[in-house]
Amino acid sequence: MKVQVVSVAHRNGVKNGKEWAMDVAKCVVHGDDGSIGVGSIILPKDHPKVIAGNYTGTLTCSDRDGDISFRINALSPVKA
Repeated sequence: MKVQVVSVAHRNGVKNGKEWAMDVAKCVVHGDDGSIGVGSIILPKDHPKVIAGNYTGTLTCSDRDGDISFRINALSPVKA
């Protein structure tokens, strides 16, 4: 699927005495069926640095505290 990363933000904090950190990408996701979705997606901790641009990628859907969220498994830059 095609993923257009618009921006990436680093978030961190403390929850229940434990520090946490994550990078979140604001994206436009173009489904293989022509559908379009817009939202924020959590980037994997071990993923290489992601900057604004166009990528192909794979996503995983999960249920976090009753909310459906998507996580990026892999992104590969689209070469112009």
